[in-house]
Amino acid sequence: MQEGRAVTLPERTDRDFDERVATFDLHAPELQENPYPFYAEMRGRCPVAHVDSHGGHYVLTRMADIRQVCADARTFANDQVLIPDWEFPLGRQIPGQTNGEEHRLYRLALADLFTPAAVNRLEPRIRATARRLAEEIRDRRGGEFMSDFASPLSSETFLHLFDVDREDLPDLLRFKNLLVHGGAEGRIRLKEDEGRLVDFFAALVERRRTQEEPGADAVSHLLRAPYGDRRLTDEEIINISIVLMLASLDTTSAVTGNVFAWLAEHPDRRDELIADPGLIPRAVEELLRFEGVTGTVRVVTRPTEVNGVPMPAGARVMMLMGAAGRDPEAFDAPDTVDFGRKDVRHATFGLGAHRCLGMHLARRTVKVAIEEFHRVMPHWEPRPGTRPERVLGHVRGVAEMRVVPGDRTRTAKGQ
Repeated sequence: MQEGRAVTLPERTDRDFDERVATFDLHAPELQENPYPFYAEMRGRCPVAHVDSHGGHYVLTRMADIRQVCADARTFANDQVLIPDWEFPLGRQIPGQTNGEEHRLYRLALADLFTPAAVNRLEPRIRATARRLAEEIRDRRGGEFMSDFASPLSSETFLHLFDVDREDLPDLLRFKNLLVHGGAEGRIRLKEDEGRLVDFFAALVERRRTQEEPGADAVSHLLRAPYGDRRLTDEEIINISIVLMLASLDTTSAVTGNVFAWLAEHPDRRDELIADPGLIPRAVEELLRFEGVTGTVRVVTRPTEVNGVPMPAGARVMMLMGAAGRDPEAFDAPDTVDFGRKDVRHATFGLGAHRCLGMHLARRTVKVAIEEFHRVMPHWEPRPGTRPERVLGHVRGVAEMRVVPGDRTRTAKGQ
């Protein structure tokens, strides 16, 4: 086990801290770059905070409090709400923003797409794609990690799952970026032509319905899947498809980018994984804990309290999964990355009934990405003079990271 960089907090007055808490904004550039010092300060001084930004809401930073909220779906509903507010093209997101029996039935309809067995069937394709993309970067003597590796790796999986033509991908990526990272301006632009996104998936549903042979793609599966005593409607299938598109094209690539950004700054730790690839599965879990990508929001349905703080019905609660991943009450030496850490019960994929359906696929994608990228370029490094640039949005990720094969790779290839 090697020591990571300790979290150091600047000296600040109570008044300054109170002001920073009151104006807390997950999208603030300084928090996208490195939120963990402030997370630690909030967790230590005000673990259940009420902030004024975006109409006012509570912010949780302790693992125990987040577990309480996630375990009580009746009191803390996953309704149609995000912070800051943004409008999904078809209203609420299915299944994430549904509750109770409705949520259970939607998850059952989707479950077979993301079982460990289903992921096993996808792995050869993911592995071949990862190796090809890494080889292309190596042969060009470098590239931009997100656009040349992480994004196309996730995109290829999405294209296969939905059996979508590659020529449609640029438009889908543009819609994704407007939805997730476009901010207020992006949402205005999206509103102008979001009908095209809905029309794209509506046409896909119709093609799958009328094809002669049943397909193995996600839409064909959803057309056959039962929802209680009925089938899913076209609108439900379109909604689910857009949600899966966002998860495939954004969240998984963000997780991959965060993991590789950390590895870029710790070449000695990369050497550990090269020397012992058996460490990679645990390394993935540890880095998922250490570099959480997002926060999750709930709505209070009845008066309650969390950690002694009363909350009225209708209050919004943001859970910072990244902060929970560094909670010293939940993890020994939380600011140290330990590839030997056992039972890493992080909250990166959520907890309770709303735990991410695609977590097995995301884990496998990151694992395969590490294996194949390092098999092709074991000594890759950031391009000299550059560092990862962060992207703003609901999901904390990497906007750009320039990489080169590394001196030892160039020497080996020339032999």
